[in-house]
Amino acid sequence: MILMVVTPFILSTGIYNINNFLDNTIYQRIMMDYRKLDEAVVAMDLSVVAKGTKISNIPIAFAPAMSSALIPGISSDFARKKMSGVKEKVAKSVKVTMMISIPCAAGIGVLAKPIMMVIFHQPESLEISSVLLTCMAVSIIFYGLSTLAQAILQSIGRMKTPIINATAAVVIHAGIMIGTMMLLDEKYSLYCYVFSTILYSLILCILNQCSVHHYLKYRQGAVKTFLLPVLASVVMGAAAFGVYQGLYYLCKINIVALAAAVFVGVMVYFVLIIRWKVVSEAELTGMPKGRMMAGIARKLRILRPEEDNKQRSAHAGASYVKGKSDKKKKTSKPSGKRKPSPKGNASVKDGENLEVKIYEREQADKKPENAEVSFRSIYETDTDSDDYWLDD
Repeated sequence: MILMVVTPFILSTGIYNINNFLDNTIYQRIMMDYRKLDEAVVAMDLSVVAKGTKISNIPIAFAPAMSSALIPGISSDFARKKMSGVKEKVAKSVKVTMMISIPCAAGIGVLAKPIMMVIFHQPESLEISSVLLTCMAVSIIFYGLSTLAQAILQSIGRMKTPIINATAAVVIHAGIMIGTMMLLDEKYSLYCYVFSTILYSLILCILNQCSVHHYLKYRQGAVKTFLLPVLASVVMGAAAFGVYQGLYYLCKINIVALAAAVFVGVMVYFVLIIRWKVVSEAELTGMPKGRMMAGIARKLRILRPEEDNKQRSAHAGASYVKGKSDKKKKTSKPSGKRKPSPKGNASVKDGENLEVKIYEREQADKKPENAEVSFRSIYETDTDSDDYWLDD
C-alpha cells in the first residue's frame, strides 16, 4: 500500500529532474554531431546556461515547501467531502504562490546582470549569462504554479495525472527543441535551449492547471491572483532598476547598489499589494512572519486596522444608542414646589432657586445630544479619514 502511494511521487519528481539532463544531452548531441563544434565550446555554453538555472531555482524552491504544507489539509477535507474547504485552500495557496513567484521573476529579470556580478563574476560570460537569466526568469512563475498544481492533484487522489502531464510536456518540448536547434542558425542555439526550458514549464503548468480545474470544478480569481501582482511587480521592477542604475552611477559599488535596489523594490511591492487590496489583513497574518509584516504595515499606516475599526464602530454605536435613550428619558423641569427647609427658615423663593440650580447642573453634566454628536463625529473622522493610507 505504501509503495503504491509513494511511487507516483517518485516518478513525478524523477521526470521533473530528468528534464535538465535530457536538455543537456540534446544540446550536446546536436552541437557536436550536427554542428561539428568542439566539446570544450559546448561545455562552455552549458556552463553559461547552468548559471542562470541555479539562480532561477532559488525562488522555485518555495513551491515544494508550500506543496508539502498543503497536501495534508486538502487530503483531509477531500476525504470528508468538504469541497468548499478544498477549493478555499487551493485558491489561497495559488494566490500566495503567485504573490511570491511573480515579483521574484520580475526582480531577477531586471537585476539579472547585477546578480550575476555578485554570484558568478566571470567577465567573459557575464553578458550572455545575464541575458539568458533574464529570459529564464518567467519560468519561475510557471514552475511554481505547476509544482503546486501537482501537489493538489496528488492530494485529491489523482496520482497518475501529474505523471502523464509531465511526460507529455517532456516529449513536446524535446521535439520543439530539436527542431529549432536544427533549423535556426547556430548563434541562436543557446536561446533555443532556454526557450525549450521555458516551454516545458509553460506546458506543464497549463496541463496541471487544466487538470485541477477539471477535477475540482473551481475558478481562480484572476484579478487579485495574477493581474494586480503583475502590475505591482512591473512598478517594483522599474523602481528597483532605477535605484540600481542611479546608485551604481554614483558609487560604482555593485553590491551596495543591488542591496538598495532590492530593498526599495520589496518596499514598493509591499505597499502596492496592500494599497490595491491584493491581500487582506487576515491573509497577511496567515503567512509566515505575517504578524510582523502586518505590524509594520500598520506603523507605516498603509494597512487599515480592521479589529480596531470594529471595536470603535461597536463603541460608537453603543454610545449613539445610549444618547438616544437619554434624550427620550429627558428629565422634566421641576414644578417649583417648596421643599421643607432643614432649619425651617428658608423662604419659598430660595427653595425654588436651589432646585433650578441643581436641575441646570445635572443637565450640564449629562448633555446627551452634544455627547451623541461628539461620538459620531469622532467615529466618522477616524474611519473615513485617509490618514490610514499613504498620501498619493
